[in-house]
Amino acid sequence: MTNDKKLVQCEFGCGVNVYYQTVEFSDSLEIPIPREADDSIHNCPNLDRDELPDVFTPITDDQDLIDEFCQNADYLWNKEEIEKHYLDLDSYFAGIDGLEFKNYRDDFKKFLVKQLGIIPSFYSDITLYGSGDTLPGCLNDDMEAPPGYGIFPPIGLLGTFYEMDGNLPDAKKCYKIQLEMSSSPNFWSNKFEEVNVQCEMKEQEPLTKKYVEKESKKPQTDQQTENSKVEEELKKMFLEIRKFENGDFQEYISSKISRNELKEKLKKDILRYRFVIEKQTGKKQRVPYTMYDKIKTYHAKDENRKQIRKNQTDWDYLSLGEKISFLDDKIRNKEIKKLLDEINDIRNSLSHSGDYYPDAWLEVFADTRLCIKKCKDFFEFDVKSDIKRI
Repeated sequence: MTNDKKLVQCEFGCGVNVYYQTVEFSDSLEIPIPREADDSIHNCPNLDRDELPDVFTPITDDQDLIDEFCQNADYLWNKEEIEKHYLDLDSYFAGIDGLEFKNYRDDFKKFLVKQLGIIPSFYSDITLYGSGDTLPGCLNDDMEAPPGYGIFPPIGLLGTFYEMDGNLPDAKKCYKIQLEMSSSPNFWSNKFEEVNVQCEMKEQEPLTKKYVEKESKKPQTDQQTENSKVEEELKKMFLEIRKFENGDFQEYISSKISRNELKEKLKKDILRYRFVIEKQTGKKQRVPYTMYDKIKTYHAKDENRKQIRKNQTDWDYLSLGEKISFLDDKIRNKEIKKLLDEINDIRNSLSHSGDYYPDAWLEVFADTRLCIKKCKDFFEFDVKSDIKRI
């Protein structure tokens, strides 16, 4: 990325001073990003496609300022040109086909980058739909939108194209920029983290391969026996945490939160916002996507696959960390909150593959078992206190 921090007036006449940061991609495409003096990405009010002004010069009675703007401007825009920009974007992404093929996506990327380089409409969503009511799954982003529709912010769409290419570093650049502008930070933060993890894994692949080749040449040793012992202890610790989660912790949760209260909490926990196209009017409507909606999606998937657990409740679809967060206002003991977070951290560590420090796990597991015991003792005490208060 390259920056030219020389501040100039926004060329679309809103009166804000901006500088341009050039974002370069590995395929030689590049986009100038307008940023304000505080480094935030400029959202020009004059580029709101629903409220375009008639003139793109500063709104002021000072004729000298207007003359200065006109003299320094490389080009003076008019309303028809901006309208044509949006019309071209709408038309280009309407009735599209073949986005599952990279050579097709390359054409769309080049067009999108070209348009954004001329008019930086980063805050105006793009609607795309397939010619046969079909789009690749990652582009049909809203399960309540009609089949074959996808609604994306421009830089988020570019990042999705790069991710489809397998070009993770460039996708990561786009998602990081989109995260600065997004009204749905959780969604784009998750996208950024997913790609970031994949990038780190790719960087580790050569080292992992080299390590595996080296280890495969070693004879069986006492160290390998010790590793087997460690693996058994890891499994044992994981099962102890699962037993705590589904036993004492689950019973404590049930005593603190009723089903109706849980449902209301789930409905208020907004993960991101999505657009729904109303069938009658065809207009886009921005609606929240909550934890409750996410759980309903899981329920719907469960109807189409073989079940291994009986009578699953909404709680069963939440992670341990999510369950702890829902109890935040119910537990006033800060130490217990901290202990629960530590248990969750260990559970997450054990859920992922990787090597462990051989000298650390004994001490950590001992501390974790102590955390579990303290929490169980607190739960028993707190429940009895609630009964006495009743």
